[in-house]
Amino acid sequence: MTEHTPGPWRFKQQAWNHWTIHDSDVKTIASCISLTEPYMPSPNELIANVRLIAAAPNLLIALEKLVAADNCNYEAQTMRNSGYFDLARTAIAKARL
Repeated sequence: MTEHTPGPWRFKQQAWNHWTIHDSDVKTIASCISLTEPYMPSPNELIANVRLIAAAPNLLIALEKLVAADNCNYEAQTMRNSGYFDLARTAIAKARL
């Protein structure tokens, strides 16, 4: 499996409808661009998407640590039954494809 570009990732506005996500060396990871209606997200939705993408490496690390802790802690039955750990495992698997 190929590893993703290491975090942290940051974002920068390039134009009113164009944001880029880049690594610490300012290498572009992704671009988010608003197109025209009906496909154009609102400006607030666009920046929320950009922030979520930029947070991806940190989210993956947090989920992996959460699942690892759960594997060692059998006292968290209530949390395990909530389905949150299943969501975390699904997100990790998707990121690690």
